[in-house]
Amino acid sequence: MQEGIGRVLLQQGHNADAEIVFRKVVDLRAEKLGPEHAQTLEARASLAWAKSEGGKYVEAETEFRELTKLDEKVFGPEDTNTLWCRQGLITTLTRQGKYSQAEAEFRELVRLDEKILGPQDPATLMTRNNLAVAMMNRGNNEEALMEFRELAKIDEKVLGPEHPDTLLARHNIAAVLSKLGKYPEAETEIREVIRIRTKVLGPDHPDTVKARRALAIIVDRQNRWAEAEPIYLEVLKFFEKTAGPDGPETIHSCFLIGLSFERRLKMKEARPYAERALAGARKILGPNHPTTKSYDDVLTAINAIDR
Repeated sequence: MQEGIGRVLLQQGHNADAEIVFRKVVDLRAEKLGPEHAQTLEARASLAWAKSEGGKYVEAETEFRELTKLDEKVFGPEDTNTLWCRQGLITTLTRQGKYSQAEAEFRELVRLDEKILGPQDPATLMTRNNLAVAMMNRGNNEEALMEFRELAKIDEKVLGPEHPDTLLARHNIAAVLSKLGKYPEAETEIREVIRIRTKVLGPDHPDTVKARRALAIIVDRQNRWAEAEPIYLEVLKFFEKTAGPDGPETIHSCFLIGLSFERRLKMKEARPYAERALAGARKILGPNHPTTKSYDDVLTAINAIDR
């Protein structure tokens, strides 16, 4: 019961609340069942995911590494529980900017998933999605786009056109198209994702809100600032409420607003958002993370112009 509540909270973006619930479940199961019982390990995995989603990447990485070893001992190296922990570990590495390491790990995990679960199992398809994200993060956009397009077709066939995984693949297609400067095509794709997510998940689901933010980025890059700005502000307000003032999504939303103002040469408006984003990134990601460095570059540019 409690674990189910934690999962709902996590899906809704309430990461800190989910972490509290999962910690209670872990403590209870460890006391009643033992620290290496299967149900205790499953709860610990959920707790580690909550930490990763909430930006506690170092803690999450440590937990996933320990859990992967325990799962290999208790379940075996090719058990689905072990694979799920490896998925969490590699995802957390990606979030720390360790893209080369993550891509190599995802390729190995795809091989295992295809062998154990089959090439069209939802878990295998999600691992392929995460591999494509790692490619995109390393700048391999054309290769990532091909993978996302193929995944969207398979997901639609296996899971259906309105399944969250299908929509995630389509969201990522829009993101890569935007990186490639194909803004009209990207906008068409993300608007359709927003329409379906609003219908299936509701307008206030985190995935729907993230799609609206992606739309804001795309229209912003087409210099349609009057359209982008209210979406950015609405998204920031949502994540401040659900993820907290220092959550990763909140910090990223602040950065995008600051960047938008900077591109319009509105430096006084840009500075407080850019400063907040950089402070949050340093706290969550550390000073050497690629994201932190990009935030620092933007704030430096703002300060150089607005002296």
